Amino acid sequence: TGCGAIAESWVALMLQGLQETHGAAIAAPQVGVAKRILVFSIPSERLREERPQVGASEVSPPMVMVNPEWEPLDSEGHSEDTLQEVWETCLSVPGKRVVARRHPAVRYRARRLDGVVVEGEAKGRLALTLQHEVDHLEGLLMTDVGVESFPDRQPRADGLGAVTSTA
Repeated sequence: TGCGAIAESWVALMLQGLQETHGAAIAAPQVGVAKRILVFSIPSERLREERPQVGASEVSPPMVMVNPEWEPLDSEGHSEDTLQEVWETCLSVPGKRVVARRHPAVRYRARRLDGVVVEGEAKGRLALTLQHEVDHLEGLLMTDVGVESFPDRQPRADGLGAVTSTA
């Protein structure tokens, strides 16, 4: 069974928040809804960082996840506890940037609004963003999981892993 009209109105509010802030993803608690719902819609400039062939106006279609879960993957698709250091920003913590330790690839499981189970593997930007957003559902901010915090400005050229800017 699906989540119903109320959940659809929450998702509409979340999508509006993404459009207004030019974010890549948002969790329901970020708009005052105490539910385990995430919405992703990654803009082209962020997609091009990993896939240069992405067109200038491309945006990933919105993906809605209800009760998402994830586990880390290694490069062969097996569960493994590997971490990389990445830069993160967050709509909930304006003006800050942190270095966080994240898994570069994850296996996820969630439900769509219509109740259908979705499962898959995510790498790169989507994997990092999924971990960041699930943290919100667990009551954590990037400042809780970050290893270093800085004012939000251009990242340092110090060899830290991929630069990511999530919602």
